[in-house]
Amino acid sequence: REGCSNCMTAQRTLRRAKIDYEYLHVDEHKEELAKFEGKLSRSLPHIIFEGGEVVMFHELDNKIKELNTKG
Repeated sequence: REGCSNCMTAQRTLRRAKIDYEYLHVDEHKEELAKFEGKLSRSLPHIIFEGGEVVMFHELDNKIKELNTKG
């Protein structure tokens, strides 16, 4: 969401980790995000990896470490 500090931090974290991502504004992409209904919480950002895995903002660093150990 525009102006969300956690969203901006998540984007910086993904860029630093050299992970390509697509940013979808929650208010402008409701149909796309509806595919993940039931997996998303009220807190932002929603970080959705390939395969539909939803990672919360506070879990992002651990997910990146997991990805880096997989190669």
